[in-house]
Amino acid sequence: MEPNETRTLVRLAQRRSRSFSEAADSVLDALAEAIPGVIALARFDPDEGVHRVIETRGEGLSRLSRGTVLPAPDDSGNGIDADALRALGAQAWLSAPLETSGGRILGVLFAAHPEDEAYDPTHAAQLGVAARLLGHEWESVELRSEVRRLRRRVDAGPGTDPDTGLPAREAFLELLDREWRL
Repeated sequence: MEPNETRTLVRLAQRRSRSFSEAADSVLDALAEAIPGVIALARFDPDEGVHRVIETRGEGLSRLSRGTVLPAPDDSGNGIDADALRALGAQAWLSAPLETSGGRILGVLFAAHPEDEAYDPTHAAQLGVAARLLGHEWESVELRSEVRRLRRRVDAGPGTDPDTGLPAREAFLELLDREWRL
């Protein structure tokens, strides 16, 4: 890899984000500087078997924008359907899945260009690393959310219903009895 491509990857890996949205913006901005064409991030909807584009950067394919729905080539969500990309005017494309450590596919990060042979192996490597970073960030956000939920549940105490935050039946009856005696 060339020094410029390596710098892009190092810059991506060193960033710490407070949210997935911030991480996605950072990754897409960096990739738009290093990879030609349109860079897009799409979320996989396993129920419908499609990818919904949630963010794009770059120029060259005016019909590829936020909200575009693209079919996945199979149930795995591992890529974008080639015919759908050609219909948008793409002649060359690369894609990499956003995957969790457990193998769940969250979406896909891809680049598309209206000219044939626009990409080389360094572009594929950059896209692959960026997709791994975003998959890790998504999983990290999910884990932090679960930790917050569990912490709230523990902080509520044993006499509190974890879903409502109200006293559980036994605790409520004890409180009612105490107040009645007063």
